[in-house]
Amino acid sequence: GKEIGEQRDYSESVAQGIVAEVRRIGHQAYQRAKDVLRQYREQLDRIAQELVEKETLDAEQFVALFEGRSGDVSSGSTPPVSGPQRSRQSQPTTTERQPPSLDMPPAPAPV
Repeated sequence: GKEIGEQRDYSESVAQGIVAEVRRIGHQAYQRAKDVLRQYREQLDRIAQELVEKETLDAEQFVALFEGRSGDVSSGSTPPVSGPQRSRQSQPTTTERQPPSLDMPPAPAPV
């Protein structure tokens, strides 16, 4: 660990530039993640629903769901999960759920 009072080897303007660049990279990565989630939202919802019901998927089942071949999923070799499971009636449907917000979280206060 470094000491709390350690001196920096760069100026305040360089420090501000570093913070700005880190913030830019973070924002760019966040935007890319949002774009990917929006682009594949239908596949994400389909796979999430199947995982709620089965809890596990093998690679073949995942690919079938991703490609929209949901009929191929039930023929997979994943055994049913033992233990307590919720009934389908207690699960909210996709239309009842509000999707999580993809809005940018507030930026942290500068140090």
